Amino acid sequence: MAEYGTSVESTAPADRVWKIWSDMSTWGEWNPNVSTMDWKGGFADGTAGIMNTRAGQHHKMRLVDVVPGRSFALETSVVPGTRFHFNCRIEPAGG
Repeated sequence: MAEYGTSVESTAPADRVWKIWSDMSTWGEWNPNVSTMDWKGGFADGTAGIMNTRAGQHHKMRLVDVVPGRSFALETSVVPGTRFHFNCRIEPAGG
């Protein structure tokens, strides 16, 4: 399986980052690829919804592996027969 990763260092407190990440109504404000998230069930393991992109695409997604305050993953299938798994986590600098 191919993998790709990126990271960003910040001086923001981890709880502040988590508060922003877990409020999907704001994703269009800080994520350059997202216009809106249509989500049901809140920010919880197993919930699902649609990510609407600025390019006019709509992707069915599912939230998995949620560890409050630490990490989560989004799963989707953009191309038939594929699975994309986006891992997002907060780690201390140098860790």
